[in-house]
Amino acid sequence: MLSRILLLVGTCAAKRQSSGVRAVERTPQCRGGGESLWQAYSRTLKARPVAGNMVTGGLLALTGDTIMQIHESNDAYDPLRALRFVGFRVCVARGYTIWVRELDRWVNEKVDADARRVLTKTVLDLGIWLPAKDFVYFVWMALLEGMTLNEGVTRSITMLPRTCPVSWAVWGPAQLLNFSVVPLHLRVVWCNSFALFWNVVMSGFNQAARAESS
Repeated sequence: MLSRILLLVGTCAAKRQSSGVRAVERTPQCRGGGESLWQAYSRTLKARPVAGNMVTGGLLALTGDTIMQIHESNDAYDPLRALRFVGFRVCVARGYTIWVRELDRWVNEKVDADARRVLTKTVLDLGIWLPAKDFVYFVWMALLEGMTLNEGVTRSITMLPRTCPVSWAVWGPAQLLNFSVVPLHLRVVWCNSFALFWNVVMSGFNQAARAESS
């Protein structure tokens, strides 16, 4: 009798375990098709941060410039202008991915308090990366518009006093939030997403510079 009871208990336990395994196998994750788009995107950024951020930056740049062209009520859409802007943002996304990673590593090694780390990262980002990026942006756009290197540098020097104060005012709070609460692998995504608005502004600045130079 005892042996029969033990056999029955063991059989029931085996069935429950088998049922549990089948239930797990039926879950979307085990089938490999249950990831949400955001989960798949986040996983891609962890595995290939440079490529993922370059694609994201390019798509958002295209969107931003298109919005600006619509806002300007141009007679016709200018695809070359959009491609120039997209090309710049793709290159910037690559550089910024490396910058954010190295900035995080260096500041975390040198600064101990969390609040000071956030402030240091923000100040360095706004003081070093942002002016350098804006300078290269205006030179890049000028060269692709057929201007000389000297003319591009002149455009940058002319526009930086206008763009930098606006950039600091806009990106200061955004970067404080970015460096304090956003995970490292999503920080460039945050900037790319926030830049959807900023791309419109920078496209407008460049069009103003083109109008003045012509």
